[in-house]
Amino acid sequence: MSIIGSIFRYKIVIKDNFDELAEAIRMHVKVNKFCIISDDNVASLYLKQIKDKLNTVSNCIVVKCFKAGEKSKSLEVVSNIYNFLFENGVDKDCAIIALGGGVVGDVAGFVAATYKRGLKLIHIPTTFLSQVDSCIGGKNGVNFKNNKNMIGSFYHPILIYINPIVMEKLDYLQFSSGLAEVIKYALVADLQLYDFIKINKKVIKGRSIHLLKELIYKSCAIKIDMVKSDERDMGVRRLLNFGHTFGHAIEGVSKYGLNHGQSISIGMICAIYLSVKLGNIPKKYLYDTIRLLHYFELPTKFYGADSKDIFDMIINDKKNINGNINFIILKDVGQGVVIDDVSYFNVMRAIDFVTH
Repeated sequence: MSIIGSIFRYKIVIKDNFDELAEAIRMHVKVNKFCIISDDNVASLYLKQIKDKLNTVSNCIVVKCFKAGEKSKSLEVVSNIYNFLFENGVDKDCAIIALGGGVVGDVAGFVAATYKRGLKLIHIPTTFLSQVDSCIGGKNGVNFKNNKNMIGSFYHPILIYINPIVMEKLDYLQFSSGLAEVIKYALVADLQLYDFIKINKKVIKGRSIHLLKELIYKSCAIKIDMVKSDERDMGVRRLLNFGHTFGHAIEGVSKYGLNHGQSISIGMICAIYLSVKLGNIPKKYLYDTIRLLHYFELPTKFYGADSKDIFDMIINDKKNINGNINFIILKDVGQGVVIDDVSYFNVMRAIDFVTH
C-alpha cells in the first residue's frame, strides 16, 4: 500500500488497482455501513468492482446515483440524496463514498459535511482532474444561479484512494482537463514540474501510467503542503486559484458548455497575460504556455463571448473580499502571488485577449 502523505485526519493512497481498497478502509475507516454516491456514467464502469471490494468489509452497502454532468451540482440533487439517506436509515455509523470525478466529489462531500452534522467521507476519484486536485483539500460545494461552487463547505475525507489505471477508460477531453490543473500547479509552485511536463509531453499525452503517477504524486504533494498551512483559503492556498477567477466566470458564461479544465485553461492565459502586462514575466512564457496547452488540445480562446458578461461574473466570485477582486498572477514562472489592485482596464484587456 502506497501512502504518499497525510493531511489532517486522512490518508492518500495511490495504487494502480483497487485490490487494496478494502484493507485501506479497514485501517482508516471505523464504520460498519457505507453509502456509495456516484453518477450514472461512473457507476456503469466501476460500481460492481467497488461493491465487491466493500462486501469483504461490510454487509450493509447502499448506492445512490445521479445524472452525470455539471448541472447535477445543485441543491435539488443534494436534497434528493438527503431523502435517500433518510429513507434508508443512514446514521453516524455510515461512511459516504464519493465514487467519481469532481462533480461527484463536490456533491457527495457537501452531503457528508451536512447530513446529521457530518458523516465520514471517502474519496475514490475516477478522473485525472479529481485525482490531482479536487479530491484533496476538503472543498465541497454546489453551483447557484450559474455561479460556480457558491454554496459549500470545508470538510475533509478520512481516506482518498487513487487508482491511475482508470485513465485508460477516460475520454481525452476529461484527461486533458486534469492536465490543465497539473500545469496550474507547475506555473504557481514548481518550475521544475513545468519543465518536466514540457520535456515529457509526448509520453504524458500517451498516458504512460508511470508518468501519470508521478504527476499525481507531485500535484498532491504541492496541494497537501499548501492546505496544511492554509486550510481555509485565506493565504498561500489561494495560489491554487490561479486561472480560476477568470476560468469560473468563463465556465458560467458558457453555461457549462466548457468543462472545468477547458475553462481553467483559458483562465490561466488571462492570468499569464496580466502577469506579462504588469511586467512580472517575459511575453515568451505566455506563448510558451499557449503552445503547451494547445499540444494537450486545451483551449486558450473563448470566441463569441461578451467580455463584459465575463467581468460581471467575476464581480460575483465567492473569493472576493470587501469588494476587492482577488487575482492570482505569476511573480515568476513557478511562483504565484495574490493581488487585489488590478485596474478594470487591465482586467478587460486580459479578457479581450482570449475572447477576440
